[in-house]
Amino acid sequence: MKIVFAIDHLGPGGAQRQAVELAIALRHRLGVDARLVTYHPHDHYGERLAEAGVERELLPRRGRLDLRFPSRLADSYRRTGTDVVHAFMPGPALWSALAVRRMGADRPLLLAGERTGRLASERGKGLAEAVSYRLADAVTANARPMLDTLAKSGIRRDRLHYLPNGIDVEAWDEASRRPCPVALDPAHWNLALVGSLHPQKNHETLIDALAAVPAERRQRWRLSCFGAATAGEAFAAGLRQRVAERGLADVVSFHDPVKDVPALMSRLSALVMPSRWEGFPNVLLEAMTSGLPSVVTPVGDVPSIIEPGETSLLVEDPEDVPALTRALIELDEMGPEARERMGRAARARVEERYRVEVVARQHLDLYRELLGRRAPRQPG
Repeated sequence: MKIVFAIDHLGPGGAQRQAVELAIALRHRLGVDARLVTYHPHDHYGERLAEAGVERELLPRRGRLDLRFPSRLADSYRRTGTDVVHAFMPGPALWSALAVRRMGADRPLLLAGERTGRLASERGKGLAEAVSYRLADAVTANARPMLDTLAKSGIRRDRLHYLPNGIDVEAWDEASRRPCPVALDPAHWNLALVGSLHPQKNHETLIDALAAVPAERRQRWRLSCFGAATAGEAFAAGLRQRVAERGLADVVSFHDPVKDVPALMSRLSALVMPSRWEGFPNVLLEAMTSGLPSVVTPVGDVPSIIEPGETSLLVEDPEDVPALTRALIELDEMGPEARERMGRAARARVEERYRVEVVARQHLDLYRELLGRRAPRQPG
């Protein structure tokens, strides 16, 4: 079987990382021919792919409406004898749908992968989703609640499939031994919010929750926020102003995204993820792999990933400032030993459910099942 993961680029995104790790795991853990096709040149994961011997084909798209691009994409799938195309994100799914439609009966199986946790609100992306999800042979989602959303949008239930994210535990552990990319004082209780400066990540509620913690308690707390200003510089400036107005300048700091996330997490005390929405949050999976306890909200696939009270503390309403304050204080009052037990339980849950080879096997089983429903290809 020959599998292609089609995605727009290989920048430092969660969907990109999953495509890369799945291709590597399929090739090296399960012995399956897997590669990637992209149309933007961003190459955050190029070195990782080269080390693993996994091919990435770059097919440049000439403008946003390159009407010849589907033909070039179809030529690539035909030339390489592709059996399965799993396209992540609406754009690649739409281009791949247009490509395989040109290939007639002797075409690969097409799966469209929904990765965001909610349907697009932008008109262009929404149209791409609507068309590609209906043209694909199947639609996958990495968050169970998204299956209900897709079904309500008109996608038949028998075409919807849940496939969670996975993580290469061994590679993560090895990377965690690298030097920490930022200076963290071990005398402090080091919390982190790892996510873009965007309303989705809900920094505002966390800042207000910290302000409600008694000053004598939080004097040894430090919150480090890592993420790009994806909602614009004005929004990022507003967050910094909020920190200053709440008197938290000594507690809260903002940082650019870091590449060595494993090394960072190995030095943290806990993760805080008060998100308003998510799909399958990779950052939570990463924190659990690092043996970190967390404070989270029940968005996207979070309720499936965690065990409340055992691996994480759950705040039911992302807008509930007092509840988030109480959860942070509760985690602090547990003490180091109880937090370590919570972290060990989180790591054990990853080992059982989310190792990349386990998730890659789930993908491969689905591909084989769907291929088995189709008539065999004609020889020649």
